[in-house]
Amino acid sequence: MTNNIELIGIQSNKIDKSETEIIKRIIDARSQNQSKEEIIENQMIGIKFSINKYLNDSITSEVVEAGEFLNDILKVYEIKKNRFAKYIGLSEPNLHALLKGRRKINNEIAKKNRTDIQN
Repeated sequence: MTNNIELIGIQSNKIDKSETEIIKRIIDARSQNQSKEEIIENQMIGIKFSINKYLNDSITSEVVEAGEFLNDILKVYEIKKNRFAKYIGLSEPNLHALLKGRRKINNEIAKKNRTDIQN
């Protein structure tokens, strides 16, 4: 095992169990010191990578509906689905269908902005 922390995991096929534990401890320590804003930013980066990977993967075996990504974003920001449905002017059942992939995000929904929404 190397003592140089920057080299841990460089040759991933040669990582032993002790190096894996060190990596886990480093990640855990770093994540405990993150602010809520940093956690949200990192989660959103993860979602962005997932979307980009999905869009750029030419041999994707399963279809991921846009609603699944939207659902992940709502979770990150802790937005209640009923509140979001009201915000974008959808009924709760229609939003639920959209999030489950039973309804598509159409142009009307995609173009919604704050001025379109009636309180």
